[in-house]
Amino acid sequence: MHRKKVFATALVGLVAISAADIWVSHQVRQERNTLLDTVSSARHETAKLYDELGFGGLIHSFKNYVIRGDEAYRDRVRTTAHSIHIRLERLDAHGRALGLEPDLSAVRDTVSAYEDRLDTVRLGWADSLPVSDIDALVRVDDAPALEQLAAIEAGFESVTRQRMARLNRLSGFQSVLTPTLQALMLGFIIFIWMRMYKTRIQAGREARAQIRNLNASLRAQTLTLERMRESHAALENFTSMVAHDLKAPLRQASMLLHLAKRAETEADRDAHCDKVRESIERANTIVEGFLNLAQLDDQPPETSLEDIGEIFRQAVDELALLHRKAPRHIRIDPLGEAYCDRDLIRQVAINLLTNALKYARPEKTLDIRVRAVRGDTMLTVYVEDNGVGIPQELAERIFSPHVRGESPEPSGADGRGLGLALCRTIIAAHGGDIRMAPGRSTGASIRFTLPLAQPAANTL
Repeated sequence: MHRKKVFATALVGLVAISAADIWVSHQVRQERNTLLDTVSSARHETAKLYDELGFGGLIHSFKNYVIRGDEAYRDRVRTTAHSIHIRLERLDAHGRALGLEPDLSAVRDTVSAYEDRLDTVRLGWADSLPVSDIDALVRVDDAPALEQLAAIEAGFESVTRQRMARLNRLSGFQSVLTPTLQALMLGFIIFIWMRMYKTRIQAGREARAQIRNLNASLRAQTLTLERMRESHAALENFTSMVAHDLKAPLRQASMLLHLAKRAETEADRDAHCDKVRESIERANTIVEGFLNLAQLDDQPPETSLEDIGEIFRQAVDELALLHRKAPRHIRIDPLGEAYCDRDLIRQVAINLLTNALKYARPEKTLDIRVRAVRGDTMLTVYVEDNGVGIPQELAERIFSPHVRGESPEPSGADGRGLGLALCRTIIAAHGGDIRMAPGRSTGASIRFTLPLAQPAANTL
């Protein structure tokens, strides 16, 4: 704001200097013209005085009146004398206008002398007096008057030269001073403008920096919000998965308790109670597995070399009680060993087998085959069935939370589409992947991979 005021003041100053230059130039020009007009008029009046005072003027008319006695010459004398007095007044005014005090007394005395003698002239002098006497009577010594006119003329010339020299000096000084002041003021204005422009550029940079900081802060807040949303969604999925996978051991325990109550012998009751205990331990293992799973983002699971076929057989045994009535045939080929967390992969096996049982065709016996292909670094496990299969449009999304195929059994509707999502999370934590296997015309084929070597993070 301060620089803007200075800039505005400098602009006003530049305009004022330019206006002053124009005004001074006008005054000098006007004074020069006035001086020239006054001097020209004074010269004109002086020249007329020479004419009216000398031959052909006042003296000439006076002599003709004396010699000839013609009244016309008398009137001409008076008219010329009156004109001379008027010119003397003008010349005196011009002198005062130029700062002079012109002495015109001798000229006035000469004119007054001729006027006074005009009243004393007697007609007939020309007949009775010689010419020399008449000339002595008529003529008045006009030398002082002529000297005064010459002095006045010289004074006018001197004043004119002085005034013109002063005006020329003033014009020269003005021609140097005014451009200098204008250049200085213009330079100052440019300097202030550059400072203002630089300040504006700096302010723009600061504003852009603030905008960038605000955008960065907004992006950071947006990222934080997205992470919070993801964490919230992950928490919801986590709790849903826990509830989903706890159903099987809890339902198994419930059925075993029912069987224990109806057992006929103590041995059968103890056997059922032992299985209830195993189901409860299984539920506890699931809870611990989920707690470990929740930490997979921070650290990988602790793995060891495990027999994958044995893990699947244990999963089949656990599911046998829950699906006793379902006609099925499960074939587990020799799968080999891979590095994994036994409990987590058992949960994967249970979920994949449960998924196959859930989507079995009611009109035919369910066939499930588990086989494996050993690669250079990974063991690929296939779980294949002859059920209703998974629609092709769901092949890419079936491993996402809350995505389910259509079960042919009403009981299948109880699922929440979390089993396969949990499988993907567990397999990804092991460094493998899980997906639908292509090329199967009937049923479903799901393949997942496990490492054949100990992951670097778990190597001692």
